[in-house]
Amino acid sequence: MRENPRILLVRTDRIGDVTLTTPAAAALKAALPGARLHFLA
Repeated sequence: MRENPRILLVRTDRIGDVTLTTPAAAALKAALPGARLHFLA
């Protein structure tokens, strides 16, 4: 496994639903501190 994984979070629905994904992004960042998170909306 890569030491610093790159993670793409894809939400193709409405922008309000993207904000609901924020806790999931925070949990991923806490679990994988070196990860690079990107959103595709």
